[in-house]
Amino acid sequence: MAKDPAFLFYSSDFLTGTMFMSNEDIGIYIKLLCVQHQNGVIYQKDMSKICIGHTEVMQKFQVDEKGNFFNARLREEIEKRLKYSESRRNNRNSKKDMNNISNTYVPHMENENENENKDINLDKEGVIGETNQVAKIPPEFRFVEEYFNVKGELEQAQRFYDYYTSNGWKVGKNKMKCWKSAVRNWLSNKKTYQKDANTTNSSDERIAGRLTKGQVEEFINRTSDLKF
Repeated sequence: MAKDPAFLFYSSDFLTGTMFMSNEDIGIYIKLLCVQHQNGVIYQKDMSKICIGHTEVMQKFQVDEKGNFFNARLREEIEKRLKYSESRRNNRNSKKDMNNISNTYVPHMENENENENKDINLDKEGVIGETNQVAKIPPEFRFVEEYFNVKGELEQAQRFYDYYTSNGWKVGKNKMKCWKSAVRNWLSNKKTYQKDANTTNSSDERIAGRLTKGQVEEFINRTSDLKF
């Protein structure tokens, strides 16, 4: 199979990590990431030519035992994608053997990078990441933030995440099954949820709200002889 032509690029993470870098440093950083993706590492001579004098960029890279440079996050994403691709091929080959399918479809399926990119990068509702990671509960905040951004309600992401983190990711008394459905429900009823999220949890107020008339009279009778 041909060399994988792409790697995952998390725009939100990248913007956060480069927020205070100059545009020149960002350009150099992207160039170095591309060099690492193509070669596996960045050789010392290449690092010296591309990154000389840009110490902030160099801090984004580590040095291996041979003195070559690499970005740890990029290496992790490349390895994850490679394992995913191998798993897909193995599953396809197993199905072919079990069902005695003709090999004529293999050339057509061999150049599968575009389809795999879609599978690993984008779930059906526009959230970037491996679909099994996107679906897990509790989700990573970056997925939640990105989904709210897709919905045009980015400012609601932190409120939503804090609210459900505080209640153990439950809907009512039941464990949440789909956080994206909860997001859609949140946006449909955001005024109600915001009121719930901002309500003071004063125990005195909650107790007072549940007192019956008889309990109030009993309290007054018990305290009527107290002197202040």
